[in-house]
Amino acid sequence: MSLSYSMVMPAGYASESRWRLPLMLMLTVIVALLNFHLSGQEAASVSLDPSWCQALDHASTHGLVFGHDVVFTFGPYGYLYCDPGLGQHAAVRLAGAGFLALALACLLVSSCRALVPWIGWPLLLWCATLLDIESRAYLIIALGALHLLQWRGGLAAALLVTTAMALLALMKFSFAVPSVASIGVVAVTLLATHRRAAALQVLAAFALAVLALWMSAGQPLAALPDYVRTSLEVTSGYAGAMSRLPPVSTLLLALLALGCLLALLIMVEINGRAVPRHGAVLIAAALAFVAWKRGFVRVDHLHVPGFFLILPVISILLLTWAADLGQRAALMVRVLFAALLLVSFSGLLVNNHYYLQQQKSDILQRMRALTTLNRAVGLVPASGDALAGSKGHPVGLPLTQRLAGAGSVDLISYEQGRLFLNHLNYRPRPVIQSYSAYTPALAQLNAAHFLGPQRPDFVLFDPAETIDGRLPMMDDGAALLVVLTNYRALGRDGKYLLLQRRDHPPRPPEPELLAERELRWGENVDLTAFGSELLAFALEVTPSAAGRLAGLLFQSLPPQIVLDAGDGERRYRLVPGMLATPVLLSPHLRTSEDLLALGAPPPAAGFGHAVRRLRFEVAPPAPLLAGHEDFGRALYHDTLKLRLYRVRGLPDAGFTAAYRSGAVPGP
Repeated sequence: MSLSYSMVMPAGYASESRWRLPLMLMLTVIVALLNFHLSGQEAASVSLDPSWCQALDHASTHGLVFGHDVVFTFGPYGYLYCDPGLGQHAAVRLAGAGFLALALACLLVSSCRALVPWIGWPLLLWCATLLDIESRAYLIIALGALHLLQWRGGLAAALLVTTAMALLALMKFSFAVPSVASIGVVAVTLLATHRRAAALQVLAAFALAVLALWMSAGQPLAALPDYVRTSLEVTSGYAGAMSRLPPVSTLLLALLALGCLLALLIMVEINGRAVPRHGAVLIAAALAFVAWKRGFVRVDHLHVPGFFLILPVISILLLTWAADLGQRAALMVRVLFAALLLVSFSGLLVNNHYYLQQQKSDILQRMRALTTLNRAVGLVPASGDALAGSKGHPVGLPLTQRLAGAGSVDLISYEQGRLFLNHLNYRPRPVIQSYSAYTPALAQLNAAHFLGPQRPDFVLFDPAETIDGRLPMMDDGAALLVVLTNYRALGRDGKYLLLQRRDHPPRPPEPELLAERELRWGENVDLTAFGSELLAFALEVTPSAAGRLAGLLFQSLPPQIVLDAGDGERRYRLVPGMLATPVLLSPHLRTSEDLLALGAPPPAAGFGHAVRRLRFEVAPPAPLLAGHEDFGRALYHDTLKLRLYRVRGLPDAGFTAAYRSGAVPGP
């Protein structure tokens, strides 16, 4: 397979009869239009995903440096991934959408034409109509690697492929990993076939494309290593922090689909005769592993369907060599491919009953966008109905608007969309959404931000705003201790507590170690002796060898804390990486009112939630292994280390003085 005809038409077009030439060109255009994903069309909103999308828009517009000022799973072109936006980057959005759609169409049509019709056309239909944006990205990587494996010259075509892969790598880091791995396998394969010049050209083209795109996004070249380092840090903690278990039926369908793909890998590797098949098998295996981790670490209606969509796409890498197999092997390949399509389609519908309807709506929306390009990139509603919020819940922040003015504001948690809808001066901490600061290094980045010169003038915070039933005050726990030490409370603005930084130079919190002990899972810890002390805790949890293997190949079972604050036991999820440094524990702060009570002496409301006892557990992974209570504990060492701290300097007289004196009237 190769690309030619000004990098638009697959090779072989020139040799087709005249009536086939326009038909194949038309097919390429149709596939490109069906996969034209124009980002930024949806209006701004306050929920989790739209908020980080808008934050990426803001970062790319205000000259923030990725890897330093912004640390997230997306890169400087991450806004090309997002449907919501701030109405910015219109030209880049259009150019990026068109370029990726054209690259995908050329690669897909060329690849499927090289296969026998019984295989090629079903794959073409699948990839042209069913894929979401994530699957389309993996399709470009897979087919780009396939093209490079069979490359026989034509620098323009190689530049098209490597530039597309480089752009994806700078959109989202989970695209960067398979892109870099595929380029590496291609280079090694070319060297193994004594094509040193081709290998060097592929490596150089990809590296130059990454550098050119990075600098075109306004990013300093010196920051690229930091971007890679911090992105790897984000990736390293994802499985332990964000895992969510699948239903049994979903897991069985996924394993069956993987089994079909594995059988295809073995058939091609054993029976194929073409030398590049080794590279294709390696790339297919790597992409399958990435797809598995993407779909089955955080199991939900967004991630799992993508896994079932990607597996048939990966099979294109293998089916290219189906013609080189013997007759019996080729027949078996066809049976396995049909089974893979059937199982994948079943898994898709089981996990998203409305996917086909949604995909039809998405295609129609993309078609409408093409006919209205002058207004295709969404505008941000700034007042009126937008500030009424979803289902009538207000999202306005009148107190913050009045007091902050042009001052810088950050919102600790994940609803940063509120800041954009209220036209506030957003100044983000590096890890822009608190649930993602899930390793010690990431937590310290945010804590250091609030001690530095770039700390915001105002902070909004609600302890109840977290995900997955996590312990309140744990997300960004290290940063929250810094904020509560160096900011003062002005009042409540809706569900949020509005804090303003104090005039004194920022000082780090001073937790005093009170106790340190080793515990066993399920062992009760009595805290009544500490009374109304303001307590923080840190926890060392060590995974066993089985736990590390489970985290690598599947996902980690999260530990839990069960605590009693005088109103019955409450169970919360813990993220061990967030507990390497002290996190507030007692009183059990669940609302902004509880935080305001920190500035008053006992028996204020906050201290009424003093934690009396606690214990740590690992819940069994029901329904997968319901009844096997010891399974979860086998993933960790038998003992864990608990450290209790007294938080010195909190609360002090200045924390709520302005609020309680009435100097700051309510909204």
